[in-house]
Amino acid sequence: MLTNILLTTICLFLLLIFWTYRQDEKRKMRARQPTGQVDSVWDGAERRRHARLKTNLAIAYRVDGEGPAPIQKSRTKNISKGGLCLVMSEKLTRDTRIKLDIEIPGGGQPYQALGLVRRCRERESQDGKRLFEIGIRFLDLAEDDWKKILGHVLKSAPDTSQKLAVFLAALILSGFFLEPVSAEYLQGGVGGQQGVSRTRRERLARRAQRESQEKSLEEGLQRELEEYSRQREERERRIKEAGWFEQAEAHFARQDFDQAYKLYTLLQTPTVDRVLKERALERIQELKENSAFQTIIQEERKQKAIEDLSSEDRVIRLNALKQLGELGDTQSAEVLVATLTDPDPFVRRVAAWALGRIGDPSGVPPLISALHDEHEWIRQEAHGALVQITGRDLGAEPQAWVEWWRSFDASRPAGDTQGS
Repeated sequence: MLTNILLTTICLFLLLIFWTYRQDEKRKMRARQPTGQVDSVWDGAERRRHARLKTNLAIAYRVDGEGPAPIQKSRTKNISKGGLCLVMSEKLTRDTRIKLDIEIPGGGQPYQALGLVRRCRERESQDGKRLFEIGIRFLDLAEDDWKKILGHVLKSAPDTSQKLAVFLAALILSGFFLEPVSAEYLQGGVGGQQGVSRTRRERLARRAQRESQEKSLEEGLQRELEEYSRQREERERRIKEAGWFEQAEAHFARQDFDQAYKLYTLLQTPTVDRVLKERALERIQELKENSAFQTIIQEERKQKAIEDLSSEDRVIRLNALKQLGELGDTQSAEVLVATLTDPDPFVRRVAAWALGRIGDPSGVPPLISALHDEHEWIRQEAHGALVQITGRDLGAEPQAWVEWWRSFDASRPAGDTQGS
């Protein structure tokens, strides 16, 4: 490691000597320099990943957009493995993608690369025209193309001394010396604290602190935004629930108990305000004790059960028959009589049971017919229903029930089935 550091220091020292020696000559030669010739090694404070060489190469570029764009011409101010700087009269915005054709004199086809604009700075011009220095980062410049471009730059140096200077810079540029020690040397690893200046360490520390503060600020703003959104949603939900309660109260006052009950039920979720929830629960208890409301509820249950009888699902139909039997509404007798001829024997059995629970005499004739069913357990259920409706037991033989039924007027009022 120490050997590499020593070699790097020697190369930089020689480079500084040649750069100082050639300063006057380069200033005179700049005006008549041919395209592609190296102007100088970059003499500024190098803070980039790749060192730069000042050179004057012809560049053809086109903005990479949705539609076709015209091809423009420009020249480089400097170039490195990571990118280049162009001088042009057109201003390009940051993050603009452009296609580059790097032309090398006598090099055949231009080398193509895709670049991304990273900076645009306006500079003064002697003739009063607006010029811009455009810093471009290479996105896909092939390694072989870069080596060929670098080789041409080295060949175009004016004399041996400058070739040597450029060669030393190229070694640094390619990372020949610095790359093996950069991981520890530049980041202050083992024995590397001396490699990073105090000013740079302070600058990096300030940058890290600033980024940490910005991140903390961003996280704080995000939390505040989430809290504001939560409070807004809570406020909107409270307003909506209060509106439901007001509507329920209006329906209750108009004795529209069905709609009132539905709205009161919506207010029984865990997120509802406790006071509002308790008031809605009190109203529900009042409705359950109201006979008019109970009539409405039973009518709704009956209509729902009648609708479910048309379902293809056996379980749904069986539950509907059971519910009709429990309600005991004689108006359901006609529907139950129709289900006594259902193809499903389980449906026929529950229908016979439901007719017995209702007790309507209109169900006697179809139940007598059910005594002829092929399944014994259906015949037993029909016999039990007949006993429950008529209040007498004539056995399981259909003929006895037929003769008894003929002796009575089928048009008697419901419930008068006992005879005198």
